[in-house]
Amino acid sequence: MERYGVKLKTGKVLWIAAEVVDVRDGVVLFCRKEGDGLRVMAGFTVGAIDQFGLPEAFVAPESSGAGV
Repeated sequence: MERYGVKLKTGKVLWIAAEVVDVRDGVVLFCRKEGDGLRVMAGFTVGAIDQFGLPEAFVAPESSGAGV
């Protein structure tokens, strides 16, 4: 499972644990693999999300990104 930060347009940040992220019909789905399929753990409309990503994708403000 990966941990995803999801920032909503309201400014609220939620943390979601998922193995797969899928986008279907304007909805971002955070899923877990179960048997031969996927189980949806959480879902948000594309219009409700400002941004999302893995924690390591974001650098600390004091980091210049040098040496990456």
